Amino acid sequence: MVFGTFHPSVLYALGENVSHAKDATPKISTAQSMMNGVILDLLKRDVEDLKKIKSYHCTFIKQEMFDGKLNHEETINYYFWTPCRIYMKWTNKQDKGLTAVYDCQKDKNHFYGKDSGIAGYFGFMKLTMNSPFIRVFHPNHWQIDQSDLFFIINMIFQQMQDSIKLGKFRLTSIREMYDHETDVDTLRFDAVLTDLPVNGVSYGKVSIWVDANTLIPVKFLLYNVKGELYERYILKDMELNVDPSPELFAPVK
Repeated sequence: MVFGTFHPSVLYALGENVSHAKDATPKISTAQSMMNGVILDLLKRDVEDLKKIKSYHCTFIKQEMFDGKLNHEETINYYFWTPCRIYMKWTNKQDKGLTAVYDCQKDKNHFYGKDSGIAGYFGFMKLTMNSPFIRVFHPNHWQIDQSDLFFIINMIFQQMQDSIKLGKFRLTSIREMYDHETDVDTLRFDAVLTDLPVNGVSYGKVSIWVDANTLIPVKFLLYNVKGELYERYILKDMELNVDPSPELFAPVK
């Protein structure tokens, strides 16, 4: 399923002068405003196009800061099925075997988790959405029902809009590049959201890689106001509109 590709004229219009834009000054404020508008319009259309996806499967790679320290990289076999059926099975060494399943149509307020290692022999346990039990069951700083691509891109888009209202948003670079982590040709956007802690904006700056062929965001780097990497998300080997086996969601009675 292809939503389209970036027309060369778009890249030409934004061009070499935009690829390494400097801090905004009165002389380039109009150009900066135009750049910001173009990118936000692209992301807005992208959010609408993503609604056409009924399901997807990918390798979900994530790394997040907890208690001031960057956690180890987690690799997850991830399925999403609309409206909100989610299956996650960790494959990295530290968490191998950890599994989480959620189906809002059967149980909106609970998800089912199975621990890794020996504890996994006890099978799946029913957990409340905000359960503190085994924090890694929660795929982000949010709950399992807020782990999918649609939530992530909407959350970042809202952060950008809030940043604009505060007069903080500034696009800093646009680059065409092959990304080795996702193994696809991408268009990368880098933007500053704020340089100081402000209400409503959680990130200091963001970087987003969009697959140049499908226009699907496939990689996110999110930094705090100190410039430290706060969250890193990669969606690799993306398969769209797959037909997940119902057995994946069997633990949800």
